[in-house]
Amino acid sequence: MISKGHEFCRSLFDVERGLEINSNRSIVFVDDQFSAGGQARAQLHCWANADRDSWPQELRRESNIDLTSPSPRFIQHLRTGEVLLSFLYGTEAGKSKIEATARSLGFERVSVVYDEELPSKAARMSPELKGFLEDVGMHALQHCSVEKPPLESFRVDALGYGGAASLMVTPFNVPSHTITAIWCPGKYTSLPWVPLLLRRGYRKHLIIG
Repeated sequence: MISKGHEFCRSLFDVERGLEINSNRSIVFVDDQFSAGGQARAQLHCWANADRDSWPQELRRESNIDLTSPSPRFIQHLRTGEVLLSFLYGTEAGKSKIEATARSLGFERVSVVYDEELPSKAARMSPELKGFLEDVGMHALQHCSVEKPPLESFRVDALGYGGAASLMVTPFNVPSHTITAIWCPGKYTSLPWVPLLLRRGYRKHLIIG
């Protein structure tokens, strides 16, 4: 769809078709929010055709990305053209990490903008509740991981990615910075952990019964 000089695309294929017509264009990807920026950073590594084993350890288990193989034309645009990652909510720390990842991959003109800072205040919890949810989060994330690294390696994301411990939910998905036990299925004390909500892409890890 074209409106007021902008072309709205629903897939990477549509983006690449637009570049064939006119390579001197700016590309804007739109999403709802980010916190630590892990999903966006993983997507950039994927677009760079980098082997997943070479990604930073904390990004290798990211599954909610587009695995479509980019064309040489699109990769070239990432390296030389203007690409904007636009969000409604975000954090300065996450923005810096995403842009640093882009530079390390040779994507010099990839930048991040967002409208509002995510609430920096985490959910109020008693030490007992925090400890329980953190323990559940670590076990659930380990269950969903293909590589199954040591349990302790999941502590940083056990209360939401980056330790944000937020309680945000959208009509379409549960953000990764929401408390992990709320959205991540798995096992805890040898029993199925069925979360209150289910993050997109994690249904395959759900255990019932």
